[in-house]
Amino acid sequence: SVMFDGTKIHMYYHAGPVVPHYLGHATSIDGINWNKDANPILDRGGFGAFDSNLIAAPRALRYLNKLRLYYSGFDGAHWRVGLAEELIPVPYYSQSDPLWANDIYDSAQNWAAPESQTMASLGCAVTSATMVLRHFNVQKTPGNPDTSLPAKELTPGTLNEWLKSVQDGSFRNGATNFASIANMTVKSHELDASSPKLEYSQGFNTSDIDEELNNNRKPILKLEYLPSPSDMHFVVATGSANSTYTILDPAHEDLKALSPNYQTLLRVDKFEVTNSDFSYLILAVDEGVNLELADKNQQPVGSQQLEKPLFDQVNEHSYGGVTLNVLYLKHPNIGSYTLNISNL
Repeated sequence: SVMFDGTKIHMYYHAGPVVPHYLGHATSIDGINWNKDANPILDRGGFGAFDSNLIAAPRALRYLNKLRLYYSGFDGAHWRVGLAEELIPVPYYSQSDPLWANDIYDSAQNWAAPESQTMASLGCAVTSATMVLRHFNVQKTPGNPDTSLPAKELTPGTLNEWLKSVQDGSFRNGATNFASIANMTVKSHELDASSPKLEYSQGFNTSDIDEELNNNRKPILKLEYLPSPSDMHFVVATGSANSTYTILDPAHEDLKALSPNYQTLLRVDKFEVTNSDFSYLILAVDEGVNLELADKNQQPVGSQQLEKPLFDQVNEHSYGGVTLNVLYLKHPNIGSYTLNISNL
Protein backbone atom coordinates (compact mmCIF):
# COMPACT_ATOMS: atom_id res chain seq x y z
CA SER A 1 0.00 0.00 0.00
CA VAL A 2 1.60 3.25 -1.15
CA MET A 3 0.78 6.81 -0.07
CA PHE A 4 2.27 10.22 -0.85
CA ASP A 5 2.23 12.80 1.98
CA GLY A 6 3.30 15.75 -0.15
CA THR A 7 6.99 15.21 0.56
CA LYS A 8 7.73 11.49 0.79
CA ILE A 9 6.27 8.29 -0.62
CA HIS A 10 5.33 5.76 2.06
CA MET A 11 5.10 2.02 1.39
CA TYR A 12 3.41 -0.42 3.79
CA TYR A 13 4.07 -4.09 3.06
CA HIS A 14 3.91 -7.60 4.56
CA ALA A 15 6.94 -9.84 4.91
CA GLY A 16 8.39 -12.78 6.80
CA PRO A 17 11.03 -15.51 6.49
CA VAL A 18 8.56 -18.13 5.19
CA VAL A 19 5.06 -16.67 5.48
CA PRO A 20 4.01 -13.04 6.14
CA HIS A 21 3.93 -12.39 9.87
CA TYR A 22 4.83 -8.72 10.15
CA LEU A 23 4.10 -5.40 8.45
CA GLY A 24 6.94 -3.12 7.43
CA HIS A 25 7.29 0.49 6.33
CA ALA A 26 9.67 2.19 3.91
CA THR A 27 9.97 5.70 2.46
CA SER A 28 11.22 7.09 -0.82
CA ILE A 29 11.66 10.43 -2.52
CA ASP A 30 11.54 9.16 -6.10
CA GLY A 31 9.66 5.82 -5.83
CA ILE A 32 12.79 3.94 -6.95
CA ASN A 33 15.21 4.16 -4.04
CA TRP A 34 13.71 3.12 -0.69
CA ASN A 35 14.74 3.44 2.94
CA LYS A 36 13.28 0.63 5.03
CA ASP A 37 12.51 1.09 8.74
CA ALA A 38 14.87 -0.93 10.90
CA ASN A 39 12.02 -2.67 12.75
CA PRO A 40 8.54 -3.87 11.74
CA ILE A 41 5.71 -1.46 12.51
CA LEU A 42 3.34 -4.31 13.45
CA ASP A 43 3.90 -7.96 14.30
CA ARG A 44 1.37 -10.79 14.46
CA GLY A 45 -0.63 -11.16 17.65
CA GLY A 46 0.03 -13.49 20.55
CA PHE A 47 -1.64 -16.79 21.42
CA GLY A 48 -5.40 -16.68 20.87
CA ALA A 49 -5.34 -13.40 18.91
CA PHE A 50 -7.26 -13.12 15.65
CA ASP A 51 -3.93 -12.51 13.84
CA SER A 52 -1.79 -15.04 15.77
CA ASN A 53 -0.76 -16.95 12.64
CA LEU A 54 -0.37 -14.46 9.80
CA ILE A 55 -0.83 -10.77 9.06
CA ALA A 56 -0.78 -9.52 5.49
CA ALA A 57 -2.16 -7.16 2.84
CA PRO A 58 -1.91 -3.75 4.55
CA ARG A 59 -3.98 -0.86 3.19
CA ALA A 60 -3.26 2.63 4.52
CA LEU A 61 -5.48 5.71 4.46
CA ARG A 62 -5.88 8.95 6.33
CA TYR A 63 -9.11 9.72 8.17
CA LEU A 64 -9.58 12.91 10.21
CA ASN A 65 -5.89 13.58 9.74
CA LYS A 66 -4.93 10.30 11.43
CA LEU A 67 -3.30 7.36 9.69
CA ARG A 68 -5.34 4.13 9.67
CA LEU A 69 -3.79 0.87 8.58
CA TYR A 70 -6.20 -1.97 7.72
CA TYR A 71 -4.77 -5.45 7.26
CA SER A 72 -5.70 -9.15 7.09
CA GLY A 73 -5.19 -11.38 10.13
CA PHE A 74 -5.28 -15.18 10.19
CA ASP A 75 -5.56 -17.38 13.31
CA GLY A 76 -5.15 -20.70 11.53
CA ALA A 77 -8.86 -21.09 10.82
CA HIS A 78 -10.32 -17.73 9.78
CA TRP A 79 -9.20 -14.53 8.08
CA ARG A 80 -10.38 -11.27 9.65
CA VAL A 81 -9.77 -7.57 9.13
CA GLY A 82 -7.50 -5.78 11.61
CA LEU A 83 -7.03 -2.06 12.23
CA ALA A 84 -3.98 -0.24 13.56
CA GLU A 85 -4.15 3.52 14.14
CA GLU A 86 -1.43 6.10 14.36
CA LEU A 87 -0.65 7.10 17.94
CA ILE A 88 0.19 10.79 17.82
CA PRO A 89 2.30 11.93 20.78
CA VAL A 90 1.41 15.05 22.71
CA PRO A 91 3.90 17.73 21.64
CA TYR A 92 5.28 20.06 24.28
CA TYR A 93 4.92 23.82 23.84
CA SER A 94 6.16 26.46 26.23
CA GLN A 95 4.27 29.70 26.72
CA SER A 96 7.73 31.31 27.02
CA ASP A 97 8.92 30.22 23.57
CA PRO A 98 10.57 33.29 21.94
CA LEU A 99 8.36 32.84 18.87
CA TRP A 100 5.31 34.06 20.85
CA ALA A 101 6.45 34.81 24.41
CA ASN A 102 6.21 38.58 23.93
CA ASP A 103 2.92 38.56 22.00
CA ILE A 104 0.11 40.35 23.82
CA TYR A 105 -2.19 37.75 25.31
CA ASP A 106 -5.84 38.32 24.39
CA SER A 107 -6.62 42.03 25.11
CA ALA A 108 -4.38 42.17 28.18
CA GLN A 109 -3.25 45.66 27.25
CA ASN A 110 -6.69 46.82 28.44
CA TRP A 111 -6.75 45.16 31.86
CA ALA A 112 -3.27 44.01 32.96
CA ALA A 113 -0.15 45.80 34.11
CA PRO A 114 2.51 46.17 31.38
CA GLU A 115 4.65 43.36 32.81
CA SER A 116 1.67 40.97 32.84
CA GLN A 117 0.33 41.32 29.30
CA THR A 118 2.28 38.70 27.38
CA MET A 119 1.80 35.08 26.38
CA ALA A 120 4.78 34.21 28.59
CA SER A 121 2.88 35.59 31.59
CA LEU A 122 -0.70 34.49 30.88
CA GLY A 123 -0.69 32.03 27.98
CA CYS A 124 -1.00 28.74 29.90
CA ALA A 125 -4.56 27.90 28.77
CA VAL A 126 -3.95 28.71 25.09
CA THR A 127 -0.64 26.83 25.13
CA SER A 128 -2.22 23.78 26.79
CA ALA A 129 -5.05 23.83 24.22
CA THR A 130 -2.49 23.88 21.40
CA MET A 131 -0.81 20.75 22.77
CA VAL A 132 -4.14 18.91 22.89
CA LEU A 133 -5.27 20.08 19.44
CA ARG A 134 -1.94 19.01 17.96
CA HIS A 135 -2.37 15.62 19.63
CA PHE A 136 -5.64 15.31 17.69
CA ASN A 137 -3.68 16.38 14.59
CA VAL A 138 -5.33 19.76 14.14
CA GLN A 139 -2.56 21.47 12.21
CA LYS A 140 -3.87 24.88 11.22
CA THR A 141 -5.93 27.81 12.44
CA PRO A 142 -8.64 28.63 9.88
CA GLY A 143 -8.08 32.36 9.61
CA ASN A 144 -10.84 34.93 9.89
CA PRO A 145 -12.13 36.72 6.78
CA ASP A 146 -13.80 39.37 8.97
CA THR A 147 -10.37 40.59 10.10
CA SER A 148 -8.39 39.48 7.01
CA LEU A 149 -6.50 36.98 9.15
CA PRO A 150 -5.12 34.16 6.95
CA ALA A 151 -4.98 30.47 7.88
CA LYS A 152 -1.73 29.62 9.66
CA GLU A 153 0.12 26.69 11.17
CA LEU A 154 -1.27 25.99 14.64
CA THR A 155 0.99 27.20 17.44
CA PRO A 156 0.22 28.88 20.79
CA GLY A 157 0.95 32.18 19.07
CA THR A 158 -1.41 31.66 16.13
CA LEU A 159 -4.16 30.23 18.36
CA ASN A 160 -3.94 33.33 20.56
CA GLU A 161 -4.05 35.43 17.39
CA TRP A 162 -7.16 33.64 16.14
CA LEU A 163 -8.96 33.92 19.50
CA LYS A 164 -8.25 37.66 19.47
CA SER A 165 -9.84 37.92 16.01
CA VAL A 166 -13.26 36.66 17.19
CA GLN A 167 -15.65 38.22 19.67
CA ASP A 168 -16.01 35.24 21.99
CA GLY A 169 -12.43 34.00 22.24
CA SER A 170 -12.15 34.81 25.95
CA PHE A 171 -14.02 36.22 28.91
CA ARG A 172 -13.48 39.81 30.01
CA ASN A 173 -11.06 38.77 32.77
CA GLY A 174 -8.85 37.04 30.18
CA ALA A 175 -9.99 33.48 30.89
CA THR A 176 -9.94 31.40 27.70
CA ASN A 177 -13.28 30.33 26.20
CA PHE A 178 -12.59 26.70 25.28
CA ALA A 179 -15.96 26.45 23.52
CA SER A 180 -14.65 29.03 21.05
CA ILE A 181 -11.60 26.84 20.42
CA ALA A 182 -13.94 23.94 19.60
CA ASN A 183 -15.71 26.24 17.13
CA MET A 184 -12.33 26.99 15.57
CA THR A 185 -11.80 23.28 14.85
CA VAL A 186 -15.10 23.23 12.98
CA LYS A 187 -13.90 26.06 10.76
CA SER A 188 -10.56 24.29 10.24
CA HIS A 189 -12.50 21.18 9.17
CA GLU A 190 -14.46 23.24 6.65
CA LEU A 191 -11.15 24.20 5.01
CA ASP A 192 -9.64 20.72 5.27
CA ALA A 193 -11.96 17.74 5.72
CA SER A 194 -9.10 15.67 7.14
CA SER A 195 -8.82 18.02 10.14
CA PRO A 196 -11.01 16.69 13.00
CA LYS A 197 -13.90 18.59 14.56
CA LEU A 198 -13.51 18.63 18.32
CA GLU A 199 -16.36 19.19 20.74
CA TYR A 200 -15.70 20.75 24.15
CA SER A 201 -17.09 19.45 27.42
CA GLN A 202 -16.29 19.80 31.11
CA GLY A 203 -15.69 17.53 34.07
CA PHE A 204 -14.79 18.22 37.67
CA ASN A 205 -13.37 15.01 39.14
CA THR A 206 -10.35 12.77 38.79
CA SER A 207 -12.69 10.15 37.31
CA ASP A 208 -13.08 12.49 34.32
CA ILE A 209 -9.29 12.53 33.93
CA ASP A 210 -9.17 8.73 34.06
CA GLU A 211 -11.94 8.38 31.48
CA GLU A 212 -10.16 10.68 29.04
CA LEU A 213 -6.80 8.96 29.46
CA ASN A 214 -8.38 5.52 29.08
CA ASN A 215 -9.78 6.67 25.73
CA ASN A 216 -6.39 8.04 24.62
CA ARG A 217 -7.57 11.62 24.96
CA LYS A 218 -5.49 14.14 26.88
CA PRO A 219 -7.52 16.49 29.10
CA ILE A 220 -6.59 19.99 30.16
CA LEU A 221 -6.57 20.50 33.92
CA LYS A 222 -7.65 23.80 35.43
CA LEU A 223 -5.84 24.18 38.75
CA GLU A 224 -5.49 26.55 41.66
CA TYR A 225 -2.03 28.04 41.53
CA LEU A 226 -0.48 27.72 44.98
CA PRO A 227 1.23 31.12 45.17
CA SER A 228 -2.23 32.66 44.76
CA PRO A 229 -5.28 30.40 45.35
CA SER A 230 -7.50 33.15 43.94
CA ASP A 231 -5.86 32.62 40.52
CA MET A 232 -5.57 29.61 38.20
CA HIS A 233 -3.19 27.73 35.92
CA PHE A 234 -3.62 25.11 33.16
CA VAL A 235 -1.63 21.96 32.36
CA VAL A 236 -2.19 18.89 30.15
CA ALA A 237 -2.61 15.44 31.72
CA THR A 238 -0.79 12.80 29.66
CA GLY A 239 -0.97 9.65 31.80
CA SER A 240 -0.78 8.25 35.31
CA ALA A 241 2.18 7.03 37.33
CA ASN A 242 3.13 6.65 40.99
CA SER A 243 -0.36 7.48 42.32
CA THR A 244 -0.53 10.78 40.44
CA TYR A 245 -0.90 12.08 36.89
CA THR A 246 1.92 12.89 34.50
CA ILE A 247 1.57 16.36 33.02
CA LEU A 248 2.94 18.79 30.49
CA ASP A 249 3.17 22.21 32.14
CA PRO A 250 3.40 25.09 29.64
CA ALA A 251 5.03 27.34 32.23
CA HIS A 252 7.41 24.86 33.86
CA GLU A 253 8.81 22.23 31.50
CA ASP A 254 10.61 20.50 34.38
CA LEU A 255 7.37 19.77 36.28
CA LYS A 256 6.28 16.32 35.08
CA ALA A 257 3.77 15.28 37.78
CA LEU A 258 0.57 16.80 39.10
CA SER A 259 1.36 15.95 42.73
CA PRO A 260 3.01 17.41 44.76
CA ASN A 261 3.27 20.42 42.45
CA TYR A 262 -0.48 21.14 42.32
CA GLN A 263 -3.15 20.24 44.87
CA THR A 264 -6.58 21.55 43.90
CA LEU A 265 -8.36 20.50 40.70
CA LEU A 266 -10.95 23.07 39.61
CA ARG A 267 -12.10 21.60 36.28
CA VAL A 268 -11.28 19.07 33.57
CA ASP A 269 -11.50 20.55 30.07
CA LYS A 270 -12.12 17.86 27.46
CA PHE A 271 -12.06 17.69 23.67
CA GLU A 272 -13.45 14.80 21.62
CA VAL A 273 -13.88 14.08 17.91
CA THR A 274 -17.59 14.30 17.16
CA ASN A 275 -20.19 15.56 14.70
CA SER A 276 -22.50 17.29 17.18
CA ASP A 277 -23.90 20.77 16.68
CA PHE A 278 -21.19 22.24 18.98
CA SER A 279 -23.65 24.71 20.50
CA TYR A 280 -23.24 26.34 23.90
CA LEU A 281 -25.12 29.02 25.78
CA ILE A 282 -22.66 30.84 28.03
CA LEU A 283 -23.56 33.67 30.40
CA ALA A 284 -20.90 35.55 32.40
CA VAL A 285 -21.52 38.00 35.26
CA ASP A 286 -19.64 39.35 38.26
CA GLU A 287 -18.76 36.93 41.03
CA GLY A 288 -21.38 38.36 43.39
CA VAL A 289 -24.26 37.82 40.99
CA ASN A 290 -26.33 34.62 40.83
CA LEU A 291 -27.87 33.27 37.63
CA GLU A 292 -30.88 30.96 37.46
CA LEU A 293 -31.75 29.67 34.01
CA ALA A 294 -34.94 27.69 33.35
CA ASP A 295 -36.21 26.07 30.16
CA LYS A 296 -39.69 26.47 28.69
CA ASN A 297 -41.00 23.98 31.27
CA GLN A 298 -39.46 26.06 34.06
CA GLN A 299 -36.94 23.32 34.82
CA PRO A 300 -33.49 24.57 35.91
CA VAL A 301 -30.78 24.00 33.33
CA GLY A 302 -27.08 24.75 33.04
CA SER A 303 -24.25 24.68 35.55
CA GLN A 304 -22.43 27.57 37.21
CA GLN A 305 -18.78 27.87 38.07
CA LEU A 306 -16.26 30.55 38.90
CA GLU A 307 -13.86 31.63 36.18
CA LYS A 308 -10.85 32.86 38.11
CA PRO A 309 -8.23 35.09 36.47
CA LEU A 310 -4.98 33.61 35.21
CA PHE A 311 -1.79 33.85 37.24
CA ASP A 312 1.25 35.73 35.90
CA GLN A 313 3.77 32.90 35.54
CA VAL A 314 6.76 35.12 34.76
CA ASN A 315 6.46 37.65 37.56
CA GLU A 316 4.79 35.21 39.99
CA HIS A 317 1.94 37.48 40.97
CA SER A 318 -1.70 38.11 40.24
CA TYR A 319 -2.41 40.75 37.64
CA GLY A 320 -5.54 41.76 39.58
CA GLY A 321 -8.21 40.34 37.28
CA VAL A 322 -11.72 39.83 38.54
CA THR A 323 -13.39 36.47 39.15
CA LEU A 324 -16.53 35.85 37.09
CA ASN A 325 -19.55 33.64 37.69
CA VAL A 326 -20.20 31.75 34.44
CA LEU A 327 -23.23 29.62 33.53
CA TYR A 328 -22.71 26.96 30.87
CA LEU A 329 -25.53 25.21 29.01
CA LYS A 330 -24.32 22.66 26.46
CA HIS A 331 -26.58 21.86 23.48
CA PRO A 332 -29.45 24.21 24.42
CA ASN A 333 -32.80 23.21 22.97
CA ILE A 334 -34.66 25.55 20.66
CA GLY A 335 -37.26 27.53 22.56
CA SER A 336 -37.70 30.15 25.26
CA TYR A 337 -35.67 30.36 28.46
CA THR A 338 -36.21 32.34 31.65
CA LEU A 339 -33.21 33.99 33.27
CA ASN A 340 -33.37 35.24 36.85
CA ILE A 341 -30.54 37.44 38.08
CA SER A 342 -29.99 38.19 41.75
CA ASN A 343 -27.33 39.23 44.24
CA LEU A 344 -25.80 36.45 46.27
